[in-house]
Amino acid sequence: MNIIQYILLLLIIFVIHRIWTRWHNREISRREWLGWSLFWLAAGISVLLPKTTDLVAGKLGLASGRGVDLIVYISIPLIFYILFRLLVKIDNLEQNITKITRHLSLRDNIEKKEE
Repeated sequence: MNIIQYILLLLIIFVIHRIWTRWHNREISRREWLGWSLFWLAAGISVLLPKTTDLVAGKLGLASGRGVDLIVYISIPLIFYILFRLLVKIDNLEQNITKITRHLSLRDNIEKKEE
C-alpha cells in the first residue's frame, strides 16, 4: 500500500465513524445510515483492492482496466441526484419560512389592533 491509500483509508474510517455517530444520535435515518455506509464501504474496498473496480467494469461491459471510468460514470449521476434532492429540500425550507413569517406577521398585526 502506498501513502495515498493510507490517507484515503483514514478519511473513509473517519467518515464511517461520523455516519455511525449521527445515526446513533438519531440525526439521520436508518435508510440514510445504510446508504452512506454502503457507499463508503465500497469506497474503502476500491481503495484497498483497486483492481476490483476493473473487474466490475469488465463485467459491466467496459473495456479492460477501466475501473476509474466506472467510478466516474456512477459518481456523476449520483452527484446530480443528491444536488436535486438538496435543491428540493432548500425550496421546501424557503416555503416553510415564508409561511411562518406570514403567520407571525399576521399574529403581530392582530395583537397590535387589539391593544
